[in-house]
Amino acid sequence: MDFDDKSMSAPIIPVHLPAAFVRMTMSRGFSATAILEHSGIHIDDLESIDTYFTLKQIAVIVQNALNLTNDPAISVSFSQHIRLSHFGSFGIALMSAPTLKDAFLVCNRFSTLIDPTIHFSYEIKDRMVCIRFGKQIPLGLTYYYTQEALCLSIIRILGDLLEHELPQLKIELDYEKPKYAEKFSFLNAPISWNKQHCAIYFNVNVLDEKLPGADFPAFQKAIKMCEAEQNLFKQHGENWLIKLKLLVLQNLQQPLTAEEMAERLHLSRRTFFRKLAEHDTTYDALVSASRAEVAKDYLLHKKITLIELSNHLGYNDVSNFTKAFKRWFGMPPKQWQQAQLQRLKVT
Repeated sequence: MDFDDKSMSAPIIPVHLPAAFVRMTMSRGFSATAILEHSGIHIDDLESIDTYFTLKQIAVIVQNALNLTNDPAISVSFSQHIRLSHFGSFGIALMSAPTLKDAFLVCNRFSTLIDPTIHFSYEIKDRMVCIRFGKQIPLGLTYYYTQEALCLSIIRILGDLLEHELPQLKIELDYEKPKYAEKFSFLNAPISWNKQHCAIYFNVNVLDEKLPGADFPAFQKAIKMCEAEQNLFKQHGENWLIKLKLLVLQNLQQPLTAEEMAERLHLSRRTFFRKLAEHDTTYDALVSASRAEVAKDYLLHKKITLIELSNHLGYNDVSNFTKAFKRWFGMPPKQWQQAQLQRLKVT
C-alpha cells in the first residue's frame, strides 16, 4: 500500500465502553491478556478515566474477541451487558433526561464523548421516529459488529429509559442478511437488510412521554459536566486529525483541494500543512487512505458496481479507480474482493 493513515493511531475513544467490552468478554471465560493481545493496551489502562484508545486498538480488541469467542453475534452479548453507568457523564445525562426528546438532544450534542466518529440523527416521518446511526469511518472486518452493536445498544438504552419496549419497532441495516440473523429474534421486530442507511423506527407517541428517571436538576448538572468534558476533549491535539479525516470522508465524491480544506478548517495554508507535518502525514496520504478504506468496506459489505464505487470515491472513470486500487492492494478490485470473500469463508 502507498499510504499510512495516521488518524487510526489518534487516541480519541474514552475508556468507558472499551473497558465494558473487555470485561464482558472476560466474563465468558477469556483472559484479559488474550483479549488485549497486539493492541498495546494494558489491563491497568482500563481502570483510568484519563485513558483514551485509538481506532486501531479498538479494532484489534474487537477482532480478538470475535476470534476467541467464535461468536459473530457478540454484539448481542455486549448490548445486554452495558449499562448507562458505562457512559460516564453522558450516561448520567441520559438517565436523568425528562423525555426521550431531551435524551436525543444529549446524543446530538455529546456523542463525541463516547466516540467522535459516531453519527446520530433523528427525524419524524408519518408518526414514526426515525433514528439514523452509524460510524462515519470505514470499519473493515469489524463492520457487522460495529453497526449491530450501535443498533442494539441504542434500542437497549431507549428501552431502559422508558422502562418498556419501543412501540412498533422496525430496524434497517445497511448490509446483507448474515447467517446468524436469528440471534436478533429476541427484539421481536422486523429487520430489513441491505438498506442505504442503518435506521431504527418506532412510534412517535413515546417521544414526549415523561421518563421514569426524569430529574431536571440532575439533568442540568449532568449537561454542565458533559460540556466541561467536551471542552477538555476539544483541547486534545489528536482530535484535529480525526476532524480532518471526517471532512475528507464527507467530500470523497468531490474531493477538496488542500487549500479548500484549509479554508474549511479556518486555517491558513501554511498552518494547515504545518499541523499535518506535526502528525507525520500529508493531505494526499489521508485522502488516499480514506479512499482505500471506503473501497474495502464497500467491496466486502455492500452490493455496488465498480462504476458506482468509482463515482462515490471521486474518480472520473473506472480505469483510474482500478489503477489506484492496484497501487493500494496489488491487484484489481474484483480479484481482491473474490480473494477476501474466499478467505473469510475459510476462516
